[in-house]
Amino acid sequence: MSVDSINVPSTLAKKTLSGPLRLVTICSDDIEVIKNFYERQLSLVVDGPIEVPDTDKLKNYYGISDDIDFAIYKVGVGDKDNDVRLRVINISQSTPSIKGSHSAREVGLLMMDRLADSKNGLSQSPDQYYWSASNEKEKGSDQEESLDFVDTQSPMITFVTDQVDEDVTFFTHIMGMLVIEDATTKVSPKELPGLEKATEVRSIHLQAMTGDGCTIRLLSFVDGQYLEQEAAPRLPNQGVTMCSFETTDIGEILARAHAKQIKVYRTPRKLSDPLLGEIITMSLLSPTGSIIEVYSRA
Repeated sequence: MSVDSINVPSTLAKKTLSGPLRLVTICSDDIEVIKNFYERQLSLVVDGPIEVPDTDKLKNYYGISDDIDFAIYKVGVGDKDNDVRLRVINISQSTPSIKGSHSAREVGLLMMDRLADSKNGLSQSPDQYYWSASNEKEKGSDQEESLDFVDTQSPMITFVTDQVDEDVTFFTHIMGMLVIEDATTKVSPKELPGLEKATEVRSIHLQAMTGDGCTIRLLSFVDGQYLEQEAAPRLPNQGVTMCSFETTDIGEILARAHAKQIKVYRTPRKLSDPLLGEIITMSLLSPTGSIIEVYSRA
């Protein structure tokens, strides 16, 4: 089924293009495993399945083939306007897993930090992503050390990148975010999971110009050693497939993407999203291959 693309006018006067991260999309073929982790370990609520207004249009947008059925669930992380939500797409067939290991050296999304209020410390999800759920680390515990270079208690997601300069350009020049810290230090396996020994890393911290909400951390290894993901972060592969940001000017982001030769994964279109409502949305591929969705209210 074809998807209607639309022309989006650009208004160049706005400076704040992208707000903070709003939605993280996870794909899985076993909703019970998902519920067990998020409800029991992180004390979050998994709601669903949620009614889907137009299944065919969403399938086309997500890139799910006709022979795969899907259902959408919502994981509640908080009740504030700027809290991050999780969208779980539960599919009817087994598909490849995006992550091949628990190593911090694997390129792509590594960790979701402080998105939950439970105090279980560092947890590893079934699809091998890390959750740092505690806002307060107990003295003397393994979690007392932390790879935090900035004084913030904001939620944060961490991407490991082997193209750090390109990724910084993407989030600043395309998405309109600000670099709030750029630091290099040596970290231990306690500070960064999956490492075998102390390793020097560069950490670049970005924030939306609004100054609130979830921040982005780009992590690169000074020694240049990385692992590739097992499969591309694309639906219907299993794991984190997309990160979504609300924008004030989708047309300007599209124009900037074209100017910087950033791949447009999905062109702008109107969509009825079960979690976001009536939106105009598109998605881009970051230099390391992550799907970044940007949307505005229709």
